[in-house]
Amino acid sequence: MASAKRPVDGPTHAPSRPDLPDEPASEGFVDARVEGADLSGAELRSVRVIDTELIRCNLANARLHGATLQRVLLRGCRLTGASFADGALTDVVFADCRIDLASFAGVAFERVVLSDCALTQTDLQGARLQDVRFERCDLTEVDLMDAVARNSEMRGCTLTGLRGVESLRHVGMPWPDVLAAADVFAAALGVRVLED
Repeated sequence: MASAKRPVDGPTHAPSRPDLPDEPASEGFVDARVEGADLSGAELRSVRVIDTELIRCNLANARLHGATLQRVLLRGCRLTGASFADGALTDVVFADCRIDLASFAGVAFERVVLSDCALTQTDLQGARLQDVRFERCDLTEVDLMDAVARNSEMRGCTLTGLRGVESLRHVGMPWPDVLAAADVFAAALGVRVLED
């Protein structure tokens, strides 16, 4: 005759929680309107900004490495020297912003509009520009080395001293803008301009 199985005694107390490192709190703005904030020099790694308007905010020299911006409007903001390296910008509009000496190295841009912005000496090395439109922007001495542009446009922009001109292959420009930038394209191709 089989003997009845004796119930196994369980632990007398709950097991203690393992000592794991806490996940860092996710910083950012979601569904917000931020006006006149001074975030100059801030270091916000992997910050997420979603469905947000930033109006006349100061982000000069902010370090926003790995930042994700989705459905964001930046109007009249100062981003001089800001660094967005390795971030992602989707459905973003920069309007009347000062973005000089900034770094967007390795950043993925998708459906981004930059309108009436100063991007003098900004670093766009290795950036991926998908459906990006530059309107009346100052791109003097911008570095586009190894950037890849697809289905993107430039209208009424200043391209003096632009580096990495070959990255503009496939960028759409109105014919008058192409003519205005002829010296930039000629220099990139090594064409000698002869005096008449």
